[in-house]
Amino acid sequence: MDNREVLIEAVNVKKYFPVKRGWFERGERKTVKALDGVSLVLYKGETLGVIGESGCGKSTLARVIMQLVPATAGEVYYKGNKVTPENIMQFRRQVQMVFQDPYSSLDPRMSVGRIIEEPLRVHMKGLTAVQKEEIVRPVVAKVGIEYEALVKYPHEFSGGQRQRIGIARAMVTNPELLICDEPVSALDMSIQAQVLNLFKGLQKELGFSYLFISHDMSVIKHVSDRIAVMYLGKIVELADKKELFDNTLHPYTKALMNAIPVPDPTVESMKADLTGEPPSPINPPKGCSFHERCPYATARCSEETPHLTDMGNGHMVSCHLCHGAEREVENA
Repeated sequence: MDNREVLIEAVNVKKYFPVKRGWFERGERKTVKALDGVSLVLYKGETLGVIGESGCGKSTLARVIMQLVPATAGEVYYKGNKVTPENIMQFRRQVQMVFQDPYSSLDPRMSVGRIIEEPLRVHMKGLTAVQKEEIVRPVVAKVGIEYEALVKYPHEFSGGQRQRIGIARAMVTNPELLICDEPVSALDMSIQAQVLNLFKGLQKELGFSYLFISHDMSVIKHVSDRIAVMYLGKIVELADKKELFDNTLHPYTKALMNAIPVPDPTVESMKADLTGEPPSPINPPKGCSFHERCPYATARCSEETPHLTDMGNGHMVSCHLCHGAEREVENA
């Protein structure tokens, strides 16, 4: 039995966005099914990585958990309590977000010092200037920013430095969870490594939990304890990092693994067994959402939707092929 403390639990979360109709369109209004029944648990002190292609719903999941956009259906719980408008301010003090673009997420009209102090003015009203400085000074030191540089503005910093500013802003209320939405995708490779090491160092020192979103499997492998793989608004595989890499089950996850670059020109990279583009979330295919691109799809895959099933060791997968293999072993 797992005795770890649950920080965040999402239960059957759905998010549908209505599609704007043209002047002459008639009939039922269409919707984009960005999230279509996502359930997951994030434990205290861990990093849960979420990976998938662009448009799979991973960023929408982060925004729904953070309550930046309302869910169409489903609930989000923090430490067993449902997140509601009545307790949203207390929730956001403990759960902060680091955004993908370190420039557009910072107000260009505000000094860096004021940007980092902003959460204190919202969540810890009544602090004096001296008290704010006592909180901000060690935070900026931890992320590698000179305190004297806080009088500058965001445009005076490099991309990596701006992302450190965003991390400092998220840290200043001493949250338990940081939701990181592709925080290194806009940075150069050398700067990515520095920021990723910063995340890991802060977790080791301060005990942060992370929901870490990326489209890069090598990044997810570096930072995560458990990994959730998303495709077309659903989780198709979820497991501990070692279990996922040693015993990859879902064909889509295997394709993502094969797409990881090998830093050796003498080694031939494996080819992903995928064809075509992801289906439209406005009109997802019947049955398994991946069957139109899957090289192993059967007639059942196009008719029946697979459910996320525990295959052992907490390894969850949504695939008829894997479920059938499990039954064959049981019946042998």
